Amino acid sequence: MADVGTEFTDFLRAYCLEDYHRLSSDEVTGAEINAIFSKHKAKFDAWRKIPQWQRDKYCNKVPEELLEKAARDPNFTEADAIENEKKYLNKNNPYSPIPDILEESETYHELVACGIMFTPAHIAAMKLATDQFDRSGYQHSTSEQLAMETVFNKALFEKYAQVSTNSDLSVQEQTQQKQKLENLIDESRLRRVHIATEDVKQNQPERALMLTLRALQMGKIDQEQALPEIDMYVKKIVSADRLDLLAVKMSESLYQKVLKPETKEILDYVLKENHADMHHIEKMREKIRKIKTVDISQTQAKRSDLPRFSAYSKAIKRDSYS
Repeated sequence: MADVGTEFTDFLRAYCLEDYHRLSSDEVTGAEINAIFSKHKAKFDAWRKIPQWQRDKYCNKVPEELLEKAARDPNFTEADAIENEKKYLNKNNPYSPIPDILEESETYHELVACGIMFTPAHIAAMKLATDQFDRSGYQHSTSEQLAMETVFNKALFEKYAQVSTNSDLSVQEQTQQKQKLENLIDESRLRRVHIATEDVKQNQPERALMLTLRALQMGKIDQEQALPEIDMYVKKIVSADRLDLLAVKMSESLYQKVLKPETKEILDYVLKENHADMHHIEKMREKIRKIKTVDISQTQAKRSDLPRFSAYSKAIKRDSYS
């Protein structure tokens, strides 16, 4: 490649791959180099005014609106660059109102700076996910955090797909951008696991108890580690009068089908040691079992009422195996 400076080649790779490849040719002439430089000089000069950290945020392809401001201002400073970007982000994110939790998130602004736009569909998905997490027993503030991370993942995967099919990017550029997106996806997933785990430990002792029992059975922790945790969660359940919620957890598949009898015996022992009302728990479990039986029979009754057309019959058969 012709020696025209690293900054200029970085600029061309971001804005004009055709000219970048021309300069990469061993046959490029001095006249062609001068012509390419003259062609991009004004925009390149504006680009050089942008602070390096801000260029890095946009993978060197700083939005045109930011460059225009820099080009017009002969005394353009870093403070101007920060204010300029703030106005740009507000203007180019018309899908308002953006929830406060997003506006206050550093990750949200980082994703927007990477060219990810959050549409009304994303906001609606976030609200729906919040409701679902609320119904799952999480604190509302936790539900909002989990829903936000869920939407971050959705938006990142959408951006990943766009990068993968962007023919304007070289293979190397695609690889670099995809790697950055993969890192952001992994970070979001880890945050989501951490947020959920902390809420379960603090606010959902019956769920935390079941997870501890599963960890014990899987050998992730030994009995010496597990017993203090089991005892702590049982004490929380009893003192907070959450035995009904424990009964619900004990009626679910994790307890009924996954945990072995010896693991259940440990729980029974700790419950008795903490003077839990075992009769009440068994009564609640039986009540839950009956409710589930009624729900299943009603579902079967509804199916039997369907017209006996072949399409319905096939659909019912498919459902019976799901």
